[in-house]
Amino acid sequence: MSARVGIVTGANKGIGLEIARKLGREQGWLCVLTARDEERGRSAAESLLSEGAGVRFRQLDISDPDSRERFAKDAEQEFTAGIDALVNNAGFAFKGSDPTPFAEQAEPTMDINFFSTVATTERLLPLVKRSPHGRIVNVASMSGHLRIVPDAELRAKFASAGQPGGLGHDELMLLARGFVQDVKEGKHKEKGWPNSCYGMSKLCLIAYTKILAAREPTLKVNACCPGYVATDMSGQQGHKRPDQGALTPFMLATGALDGTSGGFWSDEKRIDW
Repeated sequence: MSARVGIVTGANKGIGLEIARKLGREQGWLCVLTARDEERGRSAAESLLSEGAGVRFRQLDISDPDSRERFAKDAEQEFTAGIDALVNNAGFAFKGSDPTPFAEQAEPTMDINFFSTVATTERLLPLVKRSPHGRIVNVASMSGHLRIVPDAELRAKFASAGQPGGLGHDELMLLARGFVQDVKEGKHKEKGWPNSCYGMSKLCLIAYTKILAAREPTLKVNACCPGYVATDMSGQQGHKRPDQGALTPFMLATGALDGTSGGFWSDEKRIDW
């Protein structure tokens, strides 16, 4: 296949749909639009196809190991030349009005936004590495900025991600699991963690981005904040439209913001983490 292949997770609506739209309209690209819900995903893909975008739908629930494995095996058969861009957009957040106790919010939030995103990336990594210009884009958030961690020692540990002798993959996973456990036990504040499950999930994702970028120097691996975008996740609050929020991840996926790896981006600019 001569077209470059981009995969976008959680792409049946919101920012993910707009990233898929932009990729599908980009000359020389084929976008694989994925979604957990098959009916909604197919409907979204058919809508983009009717606009002339180059898209295909494939079902993928990143939190389901069987779904991840099935998707990866199909991709290996379908895209033998590799995946040129993997955009990890699928995410989850509890709304402020949700009655779920805070102690029960860490596990599902961290599972989708961090653990399952990492598992999906690692499973598809050989295909991304097969491309001569493989890129991975992790859609994170300014909510995951280092400043949310109140404990200075813990903050410094995360800040060392991807640096020689700094935080590595295995230790990051242990820290992330520790946060979940401390929230369950009501000890997270005394342990120096922030009081935000969503923020921690995105902070861990940014740390993983830096670790993976250092580990895989032939790839371009970056994280980005789309900004405050009016989507279902934000309760339709936000000063940006979904197509505006999709611009930075789209540009990172296609190489329009190239020349760096391990960066954290917002509004088409690299920013401090």
